[in-house]
Amino acid sequence: MKSYINETSIVKTQSARDMTEWQIGHAEAPGGGQILGLGGGKTETRMRTLFETLPLGDGTFCVIMHEAHGTFVSSPEVHVASNFEEGSCEYSEVLAHEQKHIQALRLFHRKNEKKMRAQLRKIAGTIPVIEPVPKNGIEAAQKGLNTYVQSQLDRYFKQAVQDLIKTQQKIDSPEEYARVASKCRKWGEKLGSGKN
Repeated sequence: MKSYINETSIVKTQSARDMTEWQIGHAEAPGGGQILGLGGGKTETRMRTLFETLPLGDGTFCVIMHEAHGTFVSSPEVHVASNFEEGSCEYSEVLAHEQKHIQALRLFHRKNEKKMRAQLRKIAGTIPVIEPVPKNGIEAAQKGLNTYVQSQLDRYFKQAVQDLIKTQQKIDSPEEYARVASKCRKWGEKLGSGKN
């Protein structure tokens, strides 16, 4: 299984109000505030498989998954509200907070690389043997085997992601939000500016 982490991209295209509506569905967060930044990104597994198709002489074919190559990739992304100018106290504090989420994502990825490889090897040993199929059934048989491998890997991955979710939730503690809020003086001014 190949594994890599892309560079972190920083996105500054939405105001705090727009990000809050995007994430929650309305302009204010439950505590009455707005979302100032988001840190995380996409983490996924992808599969590429190769098959061997052997004719059996009676018009049927034996379909065998010959290789299964997985890719485990994380693409960290930070959104900082466009209300904050790059280099400002508010921008720097939001970015520093969101980088904690990125560090958690990177740690999760590194911690799970070997586990994902081991899981793919384990799954490879459980791939079902299928009955011979007619020529017009080869594609469906290959699709079924692909679905089996990907669903088994996805099941394991979803369980592993629960640890990441818990870690991310701990980062967003009331104490951390209070710490960030105490660092700068112009939050209200910049959030009221309506910059988009």
